[in-house]
Amino acid sequence: MFQSCSFESLKKIMEDNLEENLYFKKPKITITDMSDKEESYTFVQFRFKDNTLKIPQLYLSKKNTGTGTKILIWLEEFCINNGITKIQLKNIWKRGTSEYSKEMHNIIKKLGYEVIEESNTHINCEKTII
Repeated sequence: MFQSCSFESLKKIMEDNLEENLYFKKPKITITDMSDKEESYTFVQFRFKDNTLKIPQLYLSKKNTGTGTKILIWLEEFCINNGITKIQLKNIWKRGTSEYSKEMHNIIKKLGYEVIEESNTHINCEKTII
C-alpha cells in the first residue's frame, strides 16, 4: 500500500528527538535502531489493513521527550491525508506493570484513544480519525 519512503519524515522526527540513527526494516513497516541492547532500543512497527493503521509495537529508548506524542500525531495526520479512518495501538502494558506503561497511558489519554480490549497485562486501544 505504502512504501518506506512515505515515512522518511517520521523517521527524521524520531532520529532528531532520540538522537539515534534509525533504519527501515521489512516486511511490515518498522523503524528501528541497530542496537541489540533493550535499554537503548527504539522500535515502532505498523501496518495498514482494512482502512486501519495497526501499531502492534512502539518502544522508545528515551522517555519523556515528547517523541511518542509526535509519532502518533504524525501518523494521525498521515492517515487523514490518505483516507485511513482508524488507528489501533496494540499490546500496551497495563498501568502499573512498567514505568513505560504510565507514559503510554498518558499519551493515549491525551490524544483521545479508547480502550477496546483488555487482558491481565495489556490493553489495546483505538481512535477513529475520520
